[in-house]
Amino acid sequence: RDFLTNKVTEGRQIVEERGRRMGDDFNTFLDKSKEAVQRQKEQLGAAFEAGKAAYREEKGLSNE
Repeated sequence: RDFLTNKVTEGRQIVEERGRRMGDDFNTFLDKSKEAVQRQKEQLGAAFEAGKAAYREEKGLSNE
């Protein structure tokens, strides 16, 4: 009986640890994804502004 109790306790601890690791891994993935999206937004914004500036320069317009 003690053997079974110990094995159940051990199994529960393993499952809890794996659950924590999966949660940590998911949070890491989520943080990295948010950072990647932010970088892409910044790059897209910079490219858009560069395009507007090039258009204005080509057309001889002022920077508004």
